[in-house]
Amino acid sequence: MSDDARSLVIRLLAEARLSPIEISEALGGRVSSRSIYRWAKGESSPQNTSDYEALKALVADLGWADTELPKKPRKKPSAPEGTTAAVEEKKEA
Repeated sequence: MSDDARSLVIRLLAEARLSPIEISEALGGRVSSRSIYRWAKGESSPQNTSDYEALKALVADLGWADTELPKKPRKKPSAPEGTTAAVEEKKEA
């Protein structure tokens, strides 16, 4: 259960782009955002089976199978204004 919960949380954080606070809220506040951090780091796992089931239900509610979370494309961050990289970006555009 702990590895499964960890992988679900990591994928929700990385691929679904949810924050620990958003995951906590989506779980109805049954666990704190700090607990979500701990699950992601592997420091702990859901203490109650019902918390793990709620995590799986969240994934299901989002319309994804446990193994099929969508990958959102990450936007390339813009270079800070005034840097050489920013000047290069303007030349390319």
